[in-house]
Amino acid sequence: MSEDKSSGHQQLKQISFSSSQHFNTWLMELNISLAFTNARLGKVFLLGTNSEKSLSLFERSLAMPSAIHYEDNQLFLATAYQLWRFINVLENNTATSDGYDRLFIPRGSSVTGDIGIATLNIDAERQPFFVSSLFSCIATTSYEKSFRTLWTPPFISRLVPENRCFLNGMAVINKKPKYVSAWTRADSKTAWIADFKNQGVVVDVESSEIVCQNLTMPTSLVIHDNKLWLAHSGAGYLGVVDVKHNTFMPVIFCPGVITGLEIINHYAVVALSKTSNHRHQDTELGAQLRKRNIEPWCGIFIIDLTRAKLVHWFKIEGTIKEIADITLIEGSIRPSLIGFQSDQVKTTISIG
Repeated sequence: MSEDKSSGHQQLKQISFSSSQHFNTWLMELNISLAFTNARLGKVFLLGTNSEKSLSLFERSLAMPSAIHYEDNQLFLATAYQLWRFINVLENNTATSDGYDRLFIPRGSSVTGDIGIATLNIDAERQPFFVSSLFSCIATTSYEKSFRTLWTPPFISRLVPENRCFLNGMAVINKKPKYVSAWTRADSKTAWIADFKNQGVVVDVESSEIVCQNLTMPTSLVIHDNKLWLAHSGAGYLGVVDVKHNTFMPVIFCPGVITGLEIINHYAVVALSKTSNHRHQDTELGAQLRKRNIEPWCGIFIIDLTRAKLVHWFKIEGTIKEIADITLIEGSIRPSLIGFQSDQVKTTISIG
């Protein structure tokens, strides 16, 4: 595996990466790459393949990057108190001198403050909307305010920075939010910390009705082929929500806290983080890991949903214990991104 050494290489020396034998081939066959974040070390990683067809890992340092989303030639990234918009400036079939086929450069940001952006997407007007865990709402950016509220759960009585229910996952259909997940239906400050087991819910945004409950740590949501896929992280399972019967149907066990989910074709791309404290240990996930005698993972699983089978993996060991979020970059096998710790952001100029 090749590594970009432009920033933070000393930190990377304390991290090791490994993968299944044909993971690089899988990326190339689907003509995709992956981008994922780690908030604690302040890293954004772009994982693709190089001209030698081996894995290539590009990284940049940003302030506490969390939620990330790619769509329509744009890469949106939430950091400590800003929501950044990066635009690819390379024309079709062109590449940088280093062989990268996407070059994302910052083209604007919204100063939201530290509002706990957990999940990102874009609407029909190519504008971002997101889940704010701190304010327990779905929101979008605003020119005049920190953000503009679009929706709040029916059990939240006030828009206050108290992370009352740990709202986090969001499934989108027709460029609009359709379902969200929350760890509880509590309406008091950080109530989910003390009582979250079997308290999680999935809520229909349009009707504000609960479509699934009695969950532990529900996180990522994706609508694919008319099915609502859910990461039931506290149980360790990726599965499907039957919204008509209000039930969760597990499909496959994943050995870690699921913190990100994307689906392409019939493959699920699952980001896993290690169980880092007693909150995760005292769950069904923790019990399953002990029963199976498995150490928790930090990395990425590629799951064939038609067979409910793990087909590829990418493992991270060392100082990185968690992945905050993950996104697919379709049509690119080796992307790059300009950060703010070198003069490159000053000298890379595109003209319309």
